[in-house]
Parts: sequence; structure tokens; C-alpha cells
Amino acid sequence: MLIIKIASDKFNNVVNARLRLVQQMGHLAGALNITVAGNEGANGVYNKLNTGFSGCIETAKAGIENEAGTGEATMGSYLDLYSRCLDQENAMLLRRTCLMVEHENACKAVEKARPNREEAAKTIRDEAEKEFQECTEVAKSEIKAFHQRRLSEFRQSMLYYVEGQIKCSRENYSALSNCLNKIKDFPLPQVKESMFDPNDNDKE
Repeated sequence: MLIIKIASDKFNNVVNARLRLVQQMGHLAGALNITVAGNEGANGVYNKLNTGFSGCIETAKAGIENEAGTGEATMGSYLDLYSRCLDQENAMLLRRTCLMVEHENACKAVEKARPNREEAAKTIRDEAEKEFQECTEVAKSEIKAFHQRRLSEFRQSMLYYVEGQIKCSRENYSALSNCLNKIKDFPLPQVKESMFDPNDNDKE
């Protein structure tokens, strides 16, 4: 049980780290869209290049966000559900243990009961035994069914997670390849001495 809880917490940490990265990439993309004065000469080229790079950052951001969302919807949600089910299983076993203690105390009370109170003590003992046995049967049935289901469901969630991550990775690869090609194909003008000073672009 502890291992599942640790796995769930670690997985959530990974998802949250990706979401924090997404947020920072959004800030970076926004900062790159801040233009410098003038759309001619070196400043113009700088602004256009930053705008193109900002679009690439947005594309990468969307890919990472999709990866995090897919992971959270598949493996993350299952691990969380699994942890909650284990908590309920422990609560049920604790309830059974309490009933067992109550039954044992009722048996001891019968042994110590005076003759005039023995029948009442036996009735309490029998009721405690019945409740304990009913709880035991239910717990046995529920725990058996849960542990049989959890393996197949865990396997299925792993498959969904892997398939989702593969799909996201392929989409990200395609999108980032397109971005890389756009950056590579970005037309850079021939550098002229006047371009180092945007105010002197009209000079011969």
C-alpha cells in the first residue's frame, strides 16, 4: 500500500513539474513577443525572428501540456483511485479488528458473568460473534474481488498511459520538426553596416 501511495505522489510531482514548466514557457513566449522599436533594419529582423521563436515555444508548451494531461488522465487518476481503495480496505480491516476485540471481550464477559447475568452476556456475545463473522465474510469477498480487479485495471491503465505518451511524443516530434525547419528557413538579410544602427537604414 505504501508503495502505491509513494508512486502516486511521485507521479503527481512529475505532472506538476511539467505544468510549472508549461507556465514558465508561456512567460518566455510572451516575453519574446515584446518588440523593440521599429520594424525596419536589424530591429525588424530581430522582432520577426523572436516572433517565430515565440511560436515554437508555444508549440513545445502545448506538447508538454498534452503529455501532462494525458498522463494525469490515465496513470495519475488510476494511482489516485488505487490509493483511495487501499485506504478503504484498511478502514474495513480496522473495523473487523475492532469487532474481533469486541467479540473476545464479550466471550470473557460470559466467563466472568454471574449466574443471573449469564444469559444476557451470552446474548451480547452471540450478537458480537454474528457481526464479526458477517464483517469477515464481506471483507474476504470484497478484498478478493478488489485484488483480482486491480491487476487487470493497472495493466490497462499502463497501456493507456504508454499509448497516450507515444501519441503525444509523435505529435510533438512532428510539430517541433516543423518549427525547426521554419527557424532554419527564416530569411536573414545580408548584413550591412547601416543595419547596426536602425536610425541609419536610409543611408547609402
